[in-house]
Amino acid sequence: MGAPIAQARAAELTVLLTPILAAQDVELDDVDITAAGRRQRIQITVDSDRALDLDLIAAISQLVSAALDDNAVAGRVMGEEPYVLEVSTRGVDRPLLQPRQWRRNIGRRVECVLVDGSSVTGRIAEVSNAVVELRSESEKLVTLQLIDIASAVVQVDFTRATPSVETDAGEADESGKHS
Repeated sequence: MGAPIAQARAAELTVLLTPILAAQDVELDDVDITAAGRRQRIQITVDSDRALDLDLIAAISQLVSAALDDNAVAGRVMGEEPYVLEVSTRGVDRPLLQPRQWRRNIGRRVECVLVDGSSVTGRIAEVSNAVVELRSESEKLVTLQLIDIASAVVQVDFTRATPSVETDAGEADESGKHS
């Protein structure tokens, strides 16, 4: 299957699936169709403001599969070729492209490469439709225009927040025993 056919099918699937997913409060992020041996691989990537757990992804996968299995849709969009369906979330390795994606990651650490080739790393503090504010490691607030960002990716961050110090009567002493 050639790239123009795959792109046309992906566009048709986008039109078909967008309202189905919207009814579940989920946005269609991407549709990718590639050859996988004798089958086509349909990769659907979804996103939402709410948590997308495995149960919800499974339910979405069933809805998408039912839509694709509909004879009218299968014949019109996918033709007679068999396919493998994969439904997943964006994941942290996908670049932040839309303001909504930035908003969904407020508080997370990102690395931005700017169009001038420089880079900035910080935690997303605020986002508007045109501007993002990052808080650097030194707590300095850096304001960037979204159009000035060539690429931005969430950084996997295993640091933990500093635990709060207990001050109540149930505080443990040095031996670990509670008073």
